[in-house]
Amino acid sequence: MYSLTVKGAFAYVRRAIDELISADEIGHLVEPDALDLHRLVEGAMVEAVVKAYSLAPGLTLEGETAVKGEDYELELEDGVVTISMLTPTARVVSVQCKDSEVLLSDLIPENSAESRKQLNKYIRGTYDDPRLVLLKQWNADNMPRMRYYTTTLDENELDFNIEFLPYPVLEEGVVKIASRLEYAVLNFVVASVLDSYKEFDAADRFRVKAKEYMEG
Repeated sequence: MYSLTVKGAFAYVRRAIDELISADEIGHLVEPDALDLHRLVEGAMVEAVVKAYSLAPGLTLEGETAVKGEDYELELEDGVVTISMLTPTARVVSVQCKDSEVLLSDLIPENSAESRKQLNKYIRGTYDDPRLVLLKQWNADNMPRMRYYTTTLDENELDFNIEFLPYPVLEEGVVKIASRLEYAVLNFVVASVLDSYKEFDAADRFRVKAKEYMEG
């Protein structure tokens, strides 16, 4: 994880705005060191991180390994495992059961046709071809619940390797982010600030930059 500071993000945004003003692509928005610009940057950082996490391909993400009993808990019934996150989570990167070689990174919405198939024990996922369903009812805000179909293990053997991205928190001017997404997050911050000044076309260009970086 990388520590992104408000100071660093502010410098990036100020430089981007200065370049836009110099190129006459936007109006003279604000003095570079104005206090309200600093506040806009600070206020946009967490949202920008969450946006980048939601859009980034799984291969670009390196999360943290969840600890059973601290970050998540399990409930087993008839080979089906309910996984409940106990730590505020921005994204579940991957899930792998101890009895399976399959690493799951795609979550199936509970209200989908594929999810409904899992209710039929004859066609639902198995240990060598599992499915992971994201449930509509969560533990709390940013604490998702998932249902894993299915495992051969009993309660004493049951264990998972879960990689996740904690929900970002801005503390003492710093927010920790997935290191490969620094550039994307910074561009989303610029876009948010430009939106605040109603420079929507310029903001869209920075959103495109962020997405192209993640996709490339």
